[in-house]
Amino acid sequence: MSVNRVDEHCEDIARRLCRISRNCGVTMECNTNKEYRHDFWKIVAQEQPSVIVGIDAHTPQKLSDTASYDKALNRLSKLGITPIERLF
Repeated sequence: MSVNRVDEHCEDIARRLCRISRNCGVTMECNTNKEYRHDFWKIVAQEQPSVIVGIDAHTPQKLSDTASYDKALNRLSKLGITPIERLF
């Protein structure tokens, strides 16, 4: 079995996760430090939970890495996802 293959079981879990997130008011994070699975984020776009772009700011330079942030925004935008800018 391939780790990268998304089967019906994985899709069902992803959808349930998104619905629970949306219904409970829990924001999902798209982290700039990680590559993400396009098929997962397509499900997020369909289920419409709240999404925020997160940065692993282990160094001050990470906070000023606007290229990674912009790349994440662009990927989400192509899927029709508009992330929130702040949690509170």
